[in-house]
Amino acid sequence: MKAKKPITVSTILDLGQNDMTLGLYCAACDRWAESVPEEWLPARANVSFLHRTFRGRDCGASADKQVRPRT
Repeated sequence: MKAKKPITVSTILDLGQNDMTLGLYCAACDRWAESVPEEWLPARANVSFLHRTFRGRDCGASADKQVRPRT
């Protein structure tokens, strides 16, 4: 069996090309949200989400990020 090639996902474009989304969880709000790459493209295609801080809509606290396969 041929070994699978690992993928690198660090930009919004990478998410879209690999059929993934970015899940965001704010513990302070106890709220999940999902960032869909197509909503960011093409204007922010090369934006890295790795060091970017996402905040809860209601409280402004820092949200945790989770790369997810598109369902």
